Amino acid sequence: MLRSFLLVACVALFSGCYALQSSTDYYGIDTALPSAGVVFVIDVSGSMEGKQEGTLTDQARGGAAREAGDAVQNTVGGRVGRLLGGQVRGEATKLGGAKRELIPVIRGLDNSTVFTVQTFGGSHDFWRSSRVDASGSNKSLAMTHVNGLDADGGTPILGALERSFNVPGVTTIFLKTDGQPTDSTAAELVSRTRQMNNGS
Repeated sequence: MLRSFLLVACVALFSGCYALQSSTDYYGIDTALPSAGVVFVIDVSGSMEGKQEGTLTDQARGGAAREAGDAVQNTVGGRVGRLLGGQVRGEATKLGGAKRELIPVIRGLDNSTVFTVQTFGGSHDFWRSSRVDASGSNKSLAMTHVNGLDADGGTPILGALERSFNVPGVTTIFLKTDGQPTDSTAAELVSRTRQMNNGS
């Protein structure tokens, strides 16, 4: 019984430690932008459920998450074991990796920043349709929203960017995706983004 408890405790620490971290580094980009109007745009298309195994660190993390998920499921058993096992295995997906990057960044936002989060996949969804202050409560609500994201659908990047550029007062857009746009060609996406960035 003690071994089972220790295993579950270790898995909980492995899968949730990023939720307690604070960062101003989003995929190598500095997010310390006081008073900025920020939109974080996250791809939640079906391909984001693919395994995130691009680097040795990703491979190690993915393998460990899958093994830990199987171990938790087998040790705990039943419905609770399947639920916990699935949650731990979810850490190995690209969406899991996106959550690990974004949640600490939201926690690390300067209080003077105004922000929102938009997802795109099977549908477009804003966490908040207009920017909100990066207060403690708003950051907590946004992190909870991001943590609960699921992946489904295509990759309509252009539509997501158009919606983000239309958010009043937006000055910075961070886009996270793993695929080619399904609503435009890559060339059309670049051309339209340049136009929107120039205010046209």
